[in-house]
Amino acid sequence: MAAPTKYNETSSPKQFSVSVEMAVTTATAKGRVASRSGPLPYFLSDEQRQIAATLERFLAERAPIDGRRGILSVGVGSDTHDLWQELGALGVLGAPIPAENGGLGGSTPEIGLVMEALGKYLVATPFVHSNILAASVLLAVNADLSLDSIVSGEEVLMPALWEPGHRYEPRYVSARAVVQPDGSYLVTGHKMTMFGGSGTEYLVSAREGQGGGKGSDRTEHGITLFRVPANSAGVTVSVGQNFDGSKVAEVKLDRVTVPNTQRLGPSEQAYDLIAPAVRLSILANCAEAVGAMQAMFERTLEYVKVRSQFGVALGSFQAIQHRLVDMFSAIETARANVRSGLARFGSWNDSEQARYIAMVKLYTDQTSRLVMREAVQLHGGMGMTDELMIGHYFKRLLMIRLAFSSPQQQLADSYPT
Repeated sequence: MAAPTKYNETSSPKQFSVSVEMAVTTATAKGRVASRSGPLPYFLSDEQRQIAATLERFLAERAPIDGRRGILSVGVGSDTHDLWQELGALGVLGAPIPAENGGLGGSTPEIGLVMEALGKYLVATPFVHSNILAASVLLAVNADLSLDSIVSGEEVLMPALWEPGHRYEPRYVSARAVVQPDGSYLVTGHKMTMFGGSGTEYLVSAREGQGGGKGSDRTEHGITLFRVPANSAGVTVSVGQNFDGSKVAEVKLDRVTVPNTQRLGPSEQAYDLIAPAVRLSILANCAEAVGAMQAMFERTLEYVKVRSQFGVALGSFQAIQHRLVDMFSAIETARANVRSGLARFGSWNDSEQARYIAMVKLYTDQTSRLVMREAVQLHGGMGMTDELMIGHYFKRLLMIRLAFSSPQQQLADSYPT
């Protein structure tokens, strides 16, 4: 019987990843994996590997993970404005946007690479909400629209599609939009952003008509979308902080005048514009979770190499090795699921897309629970404190779990009764 593989000073997650990649490639060549045209979406092209490596080098220099404590200690008033502008100059903010609209190409696999890197370095930015969700809605309304200002980072269009008490369901809308004789709208309501904090402009949902809608009504009928500049008369923004340090904003609108030109599409199509953009955002969040889990695994692996018990390193115990292998294999499976979903995103109909993405979110959540539990237990009680970065990743993964509703709710919604 072969001796079990042990971790040693030269072992690294990258080496394990290469081994897994070689094994899957060999299995594919031997016909053990169902044949398909082109490479498996789990694997990256040389160009994609270069993009990922460049972004990681940039973040390691400009957003070192150990500097996160300083950012969080400043509180709600702090932001990452300079880093956001630099990401724009680097071209990262244009990854989700087609070249004809001012971006880098709009390839969904690149979205995953960006999000994995942001997750690994715990960089809190409005990338998902402004450059993926809001930008996708804008392009669904007008495919020829230039998004240069969003790509550069000059403009941050934050979706304010949720309301207090119904934070993760965009169909609960009580805000109202009343049309005026000149064709403009008076918009009144209390909206919230999810993550990312405040923006230069907001994507606001409201129901048309004098009475608006009831917040308890979970229906897409009558919802209209508007672009509302943050400096509009009647707009009040209050920025708060989630327990993981990410920002959230409350947006109150008191009879805000919005020109008809800032209305996005007809009212009966608003939810049809929002839903696919939200699904893509969920996949992006799952990719961020994979990056965070990878970082937790790497830190845990390094820790058990140096932490001793009974005079020997923790990593020399076979039981510990097995737990680390379980973490690694689960993360790699989650990564493959997310990358496959991103590669195939545009090839499904709505119901297929909703069901696959719900399953990806559910599996990613289950994996994050495994990784969080093992990482904290192997670090001991210190793993839950802010003194170690494991605790910071733990909090971020919990927030990702809640984004756009729980995995269980996503799965239930994908199979309507």
